[in-house]
Amino acid sequence: MRFNPFLPIIRAINLPQLRSLFLIWFLFALSFVTIQTVFALFTQNVFGFGSFSTSLLFTIMGLTILVNQVYLLNKVWMHRFTANEVERIMLVFTVTGTLIAASGHVVLFLLALPLLGTSQAILRVVTTNKAVNAVPRELKGEIIGTNVSIMTVAMVLGPLVAGRLFEVAPSLPFLLSALFASIALIMSIRWHRN
Repeated sequence: MRFNPFLPIIRAINLPQLRSLFLIWFLFALSFVTIQTVFALFTQNVFGFGSFSTSLLFTIMGLTILVNQVYLLNKVWMHRFTANEVERIMLVFTVTGTLIAASGHVVLFLLALPLLGTSQAILRVVTTNKAVNAVPRELKGEIIGTNVSIMTVAMVLGPLVAGRLFEVAPSLPFLLSALFASIALIMSIRWHRN
């Protein structure tokens, strides 16, 4: 018996109804992991923040994610928009947030945090929901696992690129993140029309 740990990802990518969704998810995951990798370094080098100040920023992001997942997801996002519209809105939030954060101005950076926290909170749930609803019941568990695996692949690749870019210029990982999210947004607009 041969074991291939990538087989579920390969199977999922070969499902036409999931290929575009998972490619968009991968680009978003890569975008998010790229900035998450250098977040603390960025705040220290650009703003002179210490560990406590940076932990407060992560707390702001965490609270934003909590409010969005507990309350706003069903009361606002999924109540007023389709899943595809929410996907695009969250990608716009990601592009906007990363570009604002890259400016290196502390007030703009703080304004970017709710956008980035909201996009992470909502897009993760929407992507998983869309993927699970696109497959037969017997594949749902495997698809959820694949969704997580795609994020894990991004967690391997993102830090490698982000660390090197940060050494060149602290804002470069944020700009690359915006590029990844922009490509995902264009794909979402082209592939997920409704």
